[in-house]
Amino acid sequence: MKFISALLTLCILLLSSTTAVSATPVPEPLPSPLPPSGVTVAPNDAPRIQLTKVELYTYWNFQGAKMIREFEKMDDSGCQTLRKEFRRLTMSYKVSNGCCTFFEDDSCAAKMFTAKSREDG
Repeated sequence: MKFISALLTLCILLLSSTTAVSATPVPEPLPSPLPPSGVTVAPNDAPRIQLTKVELYTYWNFQGAKMIREFEKMDDSGCQTLRKEFRRLTMSYKVSNGCCTFFEDDSCAAKMFTAKSREDG
């Protein structure tokens, strides 16, 4: 009788450990980046901010130290000044997607140059 009781206990332990192993959760599949078939996705109508990009160089042919500035494109670029080390050393520049007028000082009294989507090197 003790033998049968021990055998039953052993069987129960084996079954419970087998059940625990087989009860390991299966990970859910990752969601698809594509919409389900038959679903149309509207384009994003949010306006994008357009940037004006300015690259200034201390040597001709776009060589030497380089300073890059980007700012939101606008009809009037306002008073744009340069870092002091670039105020008298700019020899070539590239301006893309807009217009910029640069001045020699913070009071915007002495105009340096105006460029609209062009480069000069």
